[in-house]
Amino acid sequence: MKNKPIVLLIHGMGTHPTGNITKEFKKGLSESASYLELTGFEPDKEFEFQEFNYSEYFDKKRLEISDEAEFLTEYMAAGPYFLQRLISFQSKIKDDKSLYTHWLDVIFYCLLGTLRETILARCMEKILSVLKEAKDHPDSYKEVIIVGHSLGTSVLHDSLTKLYLRPSEPDRADHIRFSNYPIDGLWTIANVSRLTYLLTRLEDPNTSIVRDHNNLHDGVSHFFYPVYNQYDPFTIFNRYSVDPQVGDLIRTNEIRKIDDSELSVNPHDLVEYMADPEVGGVFLSEFSSFNIGMNQIQKAKTAYRKTTISGPISDQYSTIKKALKELEVQTNQGASTKRLVTLTIEIFELIKEAYDLMKNLKAKG
Repeated sequence: MKNKPIVLLIHGMGTHPTGNITKEFKKGLSESASYLELTGFEPDKEFEFQEFNYSEYFDKKRLEISDEAEFLTEYMAAGPYFLQRLISFQSKIKDDKSLYTHWLDVIFYCLLGTLRETILARCMEKILSVLKEAKDHPDSYKEVIIVGHSLGTSVLHDSLTKLYLRPSEPDRADHIRFSNYPIDGLWTIANVSRLTYLLTRLEDPNTSIVRDHNNLHDGVSHFFYPVYNQYDPFTIFNRYSVDPQVGDLIRTNEIRKIDDSELSVNPHDLVEYMADPEVGGVFLSEFSSFNIGMNQIQKAKTAYRKTTISGPISDQYSTIKKALKELEVQTNQGASTKRLVTLTIEIFELIKEAYDLMKNLKAKG
């Protein structure tokens, strides 16, 4: 009997108490298993869960800054107009503190190099520890699946590009190769790595080694599954769209209506991603002990779609998507760091519009 695979989870933006992402992931998988009619499914019987949490460090750094607008203006030597733009932005989203925190996390990760490098060093250490635990001893060999969500996809991507060597590179201390420490499954859910790349200018996710290893591309994983929902506003701008050879670029198109009166208004939510059999079902078919065929997944998708609502959103949402795509064009015109940060403000203002639209639909329902 083979050992249970290790699933290493890396959370996204915002505050995440220890254990929170594991609970969310298990909940989503369990809901997907119910659509698949998997009798007796229990996440802990199938997988060994571990997580990398950088939230406490982020929260501590945010608390050290009493006025983020003044801090960022001074840090960038941006001047009074930029300060007023930040203050205006704070005012616009003051009723959604979590969204503002999400924006701060993205900006701090991108701009504050010492903070980012500390997070990446800790993440690399965790990944290496998990891989050595799983791969160094044949008798206790385990598959390793790494799942990044939201900003966690950027943390994961940037850590892996620093940790793994390409075949043409010479050996270096504290670096590893796919040939010695392959990741068995790499999942990037609600991938925002190309958004953060605009400001960090680390390795481009479109051409980096963070993908499936195949005869055309060097990679770090046997299987690679980038995932996005077309209604997730965080994944529209500069969308990650590398299509793996081994794995799949999973595109989902649904938002669940939980019951007759309650609409789930957060298509960015990890639970919602994993509950969809198009995502959770594929994950379980690849890595669980259950024998799940494509017909079973298709049947589960049909059952899942009976719980969703997307038609009323599409037309109104298209205006927001168009505006986000227009902003994307501006990033390809040699924009300065100050302009790019201002663009992220405009992006998050549009994201707020998207969430307000979905909340209004809920209220009308």
